Amino acid sequence: MSEAILIDTFTRLRQRFRALASHILHDEAEAEDALQDAFCRLWPRRETIDTPEMAKALAITTIRHLSIDRWRRTQQTPHFALNEAVDSIPDTDDTAEREAWIAEVVRLVESRLTDLQRHILYRKEYDGLTCEAIAQELQMQPTAVRMQLSRARKAIREDWEQQV
Repeated sequence: MSEAILIDTFTRLRQRFRALASHILHDEAEAEDALQDAFCRLWPRRETIDTPEMAKALAITTIRHLSIDRWRRTQQTPHFALNEAVDSIPDTDDTAEREAWIAEVVRLVESRLTDLQRHILYRKEYDGLTCEAIAQELQMQPTAVRMQLSRARKAIREDWEQQV
């Protein structure tokens, strides 16, 4: 019966929960992820949830805390996609100058990253794979893939900022 209370509460109040997470995160996809994480965190506790009010209170608290944690992480290490470096290349009619900037970004990737980081970065940015798919391909944990991706982006960002 406790399972039904938790599922019913999440189903009935999903829009309100999403609005709370979106207000904190300012990103619909991140808000949706926070809702899923909250549900997964509460699921093992489903037997202790006796009333819909208790489920609602626990869900709101969990979603709020998870959303704040996600927001803080984005503030500490902002997402830096490889395409952002290419997008920051000055818009010019001089094709040679533009190609030189692109070559510099590629040189940074090739010279600064380890083989593993480079492979993960290419699979994520160029091939559009998820971290989970890359992890499965490389027989790694998804968290390890995300860590390597984060380190690769940080290295590129630091070198890029020094040169620009």
